Amino acid sequence: MRFRYLSLVLLLIIFTNSGRISAIPSIDGDIKTNEWSDGFLYHIPMTNGAVLNLTIIYTESDIYMLIVMPHNSPGDKIQLLADNYTYHDYLGVEFDNNKDDAIMGTYASPDDTIIVDYEVEGGTDMYMHSFRAFTDEESHGTNDVTGNSGSFDGNLVFEIKKPLITNDANGHDISLEKGDKFLIMFAFWDDALAHAATTYINQRIGNNQFIEFRVGYVSSDTTRDYITIGVFALAGIITFIVYYFDISKESFRKIIQRFSRN
Repeated sequence: MRFRYLSLVLLLIIFTNSGRISAIPSIDGDIKTNEWSDGFLYHIPMTNGAVLNLTIIYTESDIYMLIVMPHNSPGDKIQLLADNYTYHDYLGVEFDNNKDDAIMGTYASPDDTIIVDYEVEGGTDMYMHSFRAFTDEESHGTNDVTGNSGSFDGNLVFEIKKPLITNDANGHDISLEKGDKFLIMFAFWDDALAHAATTYINQRIGNNQFIEFRVGYVSSDTTRDYITIGVFALAGIITFIVYYFDISKESFRKIIQRFSRN
């Protein structure tokens, strides 16, 4: 009886811990082993033909993003800001604050924006409207984001941390809680100057330029996650049945064979 009870407790522990974050990523531009393994993975086609790989991790207070951008075309070198303060590679993430699908926002409703390695090294908290970009700090707001870039195996790596809520009205920061839906667009400048207009953005999905996500939940590309959940659930159910009802290995094997024939 005690063994059955212990098995049930262990099973509950497995299910309880399966959704927890084992480690908080370091925003340093360096992908460490298993640092992002608990995140939700998305593959986002860009207008230059490359596929941006996005991993998102949500905590109670922050969003963490890992963006890996292929950058291995012949003759096209990675130019990080630390090496080149003129023409360089940088990346932007735009939040559609009022969900109007207006690129760079409007004067009446600016869009919250993060750009990594824009004019200075690291993440810059910005907002945009009327096809212009402004830093939060120059508008008496605060720089509430952390960002960093690096490279790995011919790919550009961008790591970002953004608080869900900053209360920075001057910076037009978006405010999010668990379960909230939000829309973002990715932009990538390949060996360009700061303030350059020419860039690559994510491809449209239907009639929408912005991609929908939901705080704390998988929003798309869910196959991998559902399979993982299904495997754990099935393994847990089988373990519980076998130990709780004292089914022998031989009896269980016969049940599986009978099920397979049907």
